[in-house]
Amino acid sequence: MILTVRKEETSIGHLDQDDNNQIINFTLKDQITMKTIVANTLLIVILFTQSAISQMKALDKIFLTDQRAYEGIVIEQKPGEYIRLLRLPEKDTLKIEYETIEKMTRLVADESDLSPQKTKKDALQSPKKVYNNRRTYGMVHGVTGGGDYAYAGFGLSFGVNVNPDFQIGLGVHYFGQLSDPLNAPSRQTFPLALDLRHTILKSKSGRFTTMLGLSGGYNFTVNGDYFDETLFANMKMSNGYYFNPSIGLRVNILENLGLMLDVGYHYNNSSLLWRDSGDKAGTVHWHNILIRGTLFF
Repeated sequence: MILTVRKEETSIGHLDQDDNNQIINFTLKDQITMKTIVANTLLIVILFTQSAISQMKALDKIFLTDQRAYEGIVIEQKPGEYIRLLRLPEKDTLKIEYETIEKMTRLVADESDLSPQKTKKDALQSPKKVYNNRRTYGMVHGVTGGGDYAYAGFGLSFGVNVNPDFQIGLGVHYFGQLSDPLNAPSRQTFPLALDLRHTILKSKSGRFTTMLGLSGGYNFTVNGDYFDETLFANMKMSNGYYFNPSIGLRVNILENLGLMLDVGYHYNNSSLLWRDSGDKAGTVHWHNILIRGTLFF
């Protein structure tokens, strides 16, 4: 009986040891599995981070039809309508219409470009100048001309840039006669006109531009009273119409400041009235060449 009991105890002891070995083996397997999961997770995070950094290094460069260019990351794109560009140094976003885009390129920066010294150096460099990029503009004019009579004057205009190649504005001028045509007074006129300008040629940088201009409006006349020796009567030159097509050269001194010189045909007319009765006797037409110098801002 004692031997039997010992064998049973021994068997039981062996069973307990096997169970312990199995538990130890399971524990080791669990540890190895957890280490594998952690290692794989870290590898995925590292790869994802490198991919994100690689994407951040890749910048989009947008070239516009008006010679401007912007760099950043395209974060929104609606084909045929617009894109939205995130500019990292400026910390802002730009909405750019598709019709103003000439082309788009992808720039991949080198790691050395992301160093603080390189970034600081690049930040200190002046970006490419973009001329006449404001929505509104102002102009101060000096005018002279001649033909049916000599005259000089000045003017002021304000307007908006509808697009990089087209401007529309409103202007007022003062013209004073320097010579008297036959049987006519030394008039002073104030044309109020709508001004249109369209770019036909420009340099690669946009600093030099050739423009066609067209101004038209109403001509207010003062000092129109005179004695007509032919009609032997007191007459009056009244208001009329003003028309001035021109071609000019614009040169930028600064990004939104420069000079312009244009030459054109200047037509205006006046209603001829009998001064005593106020009745209309006819219309007088004037034809001149106009030379205008302009400071724009």
